[in-house]
Amino acid sequence: MKTSKEQSLTVLKNQAVKMELVLAIKTKDDLITAVNHLGKVKSFLKEVQAKKKEVMESINFLLLPLETMEKRAKEIEKEIKAQMSSYQTLQEAKAASKIEKIEEKIESGEMSFEKGLEKIDGLEPEQSVATENFSLTFRTQKNIEIFYEDLIPREYLIPDMVLIRRDILAGKEIAGVKIVDVKIPVAGRL
Repeated sequence: MKTSKEQSLTVLKNQAVKMELVLAIKTKDDLITAVNHLGKVKSFLKEVQAKKKEVMESINFLLLPLETMEKRAKEIEKEIKAQMSSYQTLQEAKAASKIEKIEEKIESGEMSFEKGLEKIDGLEPEQSVATENFSLTFRTQKNIEIFYEDLIPREYLIPDMVLIRRDILAGKEIAGVKIVDVKIPVAGRL
């Protein structure tokens, strides 16, 4: 047997099916029919939104503590990974510096090639670490850093439509931008 919540959802689903109507507005009568239909759709939408809000409030009440814990766990995970990354990057930089010095000694003849290889062997930090239950592998990620914005080609720039709209509506002239009036239907209840 359906609960009252399930029954109310079934009623809404049935109403949703009735909302489907393909309109081609070509006459004033078609426009009047469309206005009536739009009113029904807007009323239906309010019912659905109210039901959704009711359900979401129930869900949020239950999920809030879990979301808080999840958020904190993600923050901690990020902090740990950042520390690991810093450590690994530092170890690799130290190893590279030592290897460079050994290579210089080999090139200058101060150290034999074989002796240099022995010293270099094992200097680079391991790229993976494993414990009894977990493992970790370091991989190199190529991050992009913009060092001089003026040199970036235009094809990589995205217009900030919010800023453009605000400024042009405030009367500022912007090259390549104009205001276009479009009629937007706004429905209301009588």
